[in-house]
Amino acid sequence: MLEFLEESWDRALTLRVSGKLTHEDTHHFFHAIDAKLAKYGGARCLIELDHPTGLELRTLVDEAAFDRRYGGSLERCAIVGDARWERWMVEIAKPLYPETELRFFEAAKRDAAVEWIHEGL
Repeated sequence: MLEFLEESWDRALTLRVSGKLTHEDTHHFFHAIDAKLAKYGGARCLIELDHPTGLELRTLVDEAAFDRRYGGSLERCAIVGDARWERWMVEIAKPLYPETELRFFEAAKRDAAVEWIHEGL
């Protein structure tokens, strides 16, 4: 499930991923990024992982489309979570998004992630 949080602002999206991520979720995420890009020419995101349990198979196709569509459009993306595998996945993803600054923040340091996303806006 994907939930947009009210603290999104200007070029930045703040959202929470919990449970199972669906194709519909990724469609809403793409639409939100498109709106930010159309209005501001760039986008940033903070993604809070709240015990994600998996994803629909079709979302793997969405991931590939995301790479092609937004690879150079996201300026920064902060991933906030607690699990080791989440940190590991962010490290693996960095080479896939060479034009995007990706950082992992532990849940206890969420405020630092918000500050980093705001930095320079």
